[in-house]
Amino acid sequence: MDRIVVMSARINMATDQHLRGNLQRQRDKLQLALEHALPESGVLPALIAELTQIRSDLHVLDADLRSNADRADFGPGFIALSRSRIEQQIALEQIEAKIAAYMALHPAMQMRVPARARSH
Repeated sequence: MDRIVVMSARINMATDQHLRGNLQRQRDKLQLALEHALPESGVLPALIAELTQIRSDLHVLDADLRSNADRADFGPGFIALSRSRIEQQIALEQIEAKIAAYMALHPAMQMRVPARARSH
């Protein structure tokens, strides 16, 4: 799921139409595979929407923090941004835990490790 969200963000930022098309095809294939592996429910779209919002917020916060740092502005605004960044990182960890719990309920989503890899 996270890969789909990250690819969607990259699609939105891409200016090259060829790259944009390639990313969209890859994302669509991943999305289709995910939809086939999981039963239909309102849970998956809600998790993806929440993850998308958190990733977007983190991207904006990181850009704002870099901008403040470039200006050597480490005053109250920087501190507020830093606190918001920490809160969003916690939110990301929480949504990742929700996603992991949801995936654990669906055997089709369990990672399969080849026997050869397990023995090393």
